[in-house]
Amino acid sequence: GPFLTYNQDGTVSLQILESSQIDKNNAEYMEMFTKGTHFNPVDLVCAVKDYQGKPFGPMPYLMAVAEEVRKVHAICVRCGNLANHSHRLSDSEELVVLGEKDAYEPLCRECYNKAIAAEKAKA
Repeated sequence: GPFLTYNQDGTVSLQILESSQIDKNNAEYMEMFTKGTHFNPVDLVCAVKDYQGKPFGPMPYLMAVAEEVRKVHAICVRCGNLANHSHRLSDSEELVVLGEKDAYEPLCRECYNKAIAAEKAKA
């Protein structure tokens, strides 16, 4: 943005579009969007990895194009270090399982690897 909108009364107004309003498959629209000069800052709070530790959905792309990225970590519930994994507590293999403390626990890399090894030993 900004994008110009021509109103019915002949006036022109500026419109700022959210990225969700842009057809990502349209190269012309994406070029206009990436060359935009007027952006509202947006705080996006989300997981960047799935329960298997793989990059989650569009997060690698969003982090690559963001002008500023600030990662905030939870605390590992097992040892107190910074957590960088969301360990799923259920056996579900669905990509997204909604839940809080009953479904996930924040773990550091070492505790996550121990938890995964213990789960594999039980199987």
